[in-house]
Amino acid sequence: MNNNEKLNIQVCEIPRAVPVGMVIFGASGDLTYKKLIPSLFGLYKKGSITKNFFILGVARTDYDDSSFRKRVEQSINQFFNNENTKLIHDFCLNCYYIKGDYENDATYITIYQRIIELALCYKTQGNIIYNLAVPPSLFSVIVKKLGENKLIEKGKNKEPFQRLLIEKPFGLDFQSADELNKIILKYADDEQIFRIDHYLGKSTVQNILVFRFANPIFERVWNRDCIDSIQIKFAETEGVENRGGYFEQTGLLRDVFQNHILQLIALIAIEKPEIFKAEKIQEQKIKLFKSLKPLKEKILNEYLVRGQYKEAEINGQKVIGYREEKDVNKKSCVETFFVMKLFIDNNRWKNVPFYIMAGKRLNITETKINVVFKKNLKCIFCDKNNETQKNLITFNIKPEQGVSLRFVAKVPGAKMCVAPLYMKFNYKDIFGYEIIDDYESVILDCILGDQTIFWKKEAIDLAWKFLDPVLKKWNSCSLEEKNKFLHFYPALSSGPQSAFEFIRKDGREWF
Repeated sequence: MNNNEKLNIQVCEIPRAVPVGMVIFGASGDLTYKKLIPSLFGLYKKGSITKNFFILGVARTDYDDSSFRKRVEQSINQFFNNENTKLIHDFCLNCYYIKGDYENDATYITIYQRIIELALCYKTQGNIIYNLAVPPSLFSVIVKKLGENKLIEKGKNKEPFQRLLIEKPFGLDFQSADELNKIILKYADDEQIFRIDHYLGKSTVQNILVFRFANPIFERVWNRDCIDSIQIKFAETEGVENRGGYFEQTGLLRDVFQNHILQLIALIAIEKPEIFKAEKIQEQKIKLFKSLKPLKEKILNEYLVRGQYKEAEINGQKVIGYREEKDVNKKSCVETFFVMKLFIDNNRWKNVPFYIMAGKRLNITETKINVVFKKNLKCIFCDKNNETQKNLITFNIKPEQGVSLRFVAKVPGAKMCVAPLYMKFNYKDIFGYEIIDDYESVILDCILGDQTIFWKKEAIDLAWKFLDPVLKKWNSCSLEEKNKFLHFYPALSSGPQSAFEFIRKDGREWF
């Protein structure tokens, strides 16, 4: 008897997509190779994408259909072990390629012609998605050309639909995001635009709302009366790798706080929507973002600490620092680490601190949310030998996906001793199969037209308005001032000591 039978859990069927064609701009890039192709093949393997689909890759690289298919096959073989060769072959036959310049009208005329041919061949019923897997500087260029060449028409979000699937980051500040939105919204409605945050495709992240609102035992204690603090950790052992040029423009605050982390905060903190519909969830997120308490510029250092990884030696091997990475300024003060404290100014969360720790080149790859409950001040089992322990709910998002609960229990023996214990589950152990990949979820929801896990324009505006004062203050500092406030930490360490002093001064510790 497996776990499903023991717990009488019915496996949730993955929806089946409608016939569709996908045009991938940036088809020769790493994002396509490492994320999009494996995810599309994963959906094909599961039967979520039918044979009535095609992929049309567009990029500047000198490929043709044959060489692009070889690249697609390499991608699948790298991420799927011992896969059915016929299945891979059949998938690759649905992949095509156009070499072209993104700023040249001739490229879009060729795309238009190929879409008509392939739509007839694969019977995709006119449904098309344009996936912009390109640098942000090309977003407006491509959308403008799509609109001018009649490849996308404003208002076409119902079958036959025309949709845009846009990668992050969406702008570098409020002004650039607003300008980008204005250009894109000239050619497509907000309902046609699917702004990706792939973290929202993870099952544990989506489970936060179910955990909160489907279980009265938790819903009733989800407030300032019972919760001491919220801690979000977003750690990676990887450095910036080959993205030094990109990272110099963004830094970690833009890269993860303005999108991933704010969305995690929203799911933890929003009020209960009337019904489980995309527009109702989006409404609650917008209310939440409007309630974020602005960070005061004069005392900003009390709420935010920046860091950057430096050279270190691990087991006799040199690990380079951020300033030694390719395409990085040797005097760069771009942050690769930060800790932040913020507050939500509403009745549920008033005076409850939200602590965030995020960093690259740390000693662990881990994304998790800790909901820390208040101490039991009248603990009848607590004395000098039995100190009271806080209850803790942890949403593990990466590398494993699951939830754990820390509670206090009696230690076996004649004496009354208590200790913290954990109840844990992760999705793979309980359900006995691989859960859907986050990018698979993102792509499938776009095909289905479900906006629940995507960013809307108003939410993006509010996110940037919250972060903009922080960015402007930093940009106004001299190089000498930036170096003074930048806390360096050895590569593959736990981060700068100031990160631990940051929370300790509030009488708390990182979990």
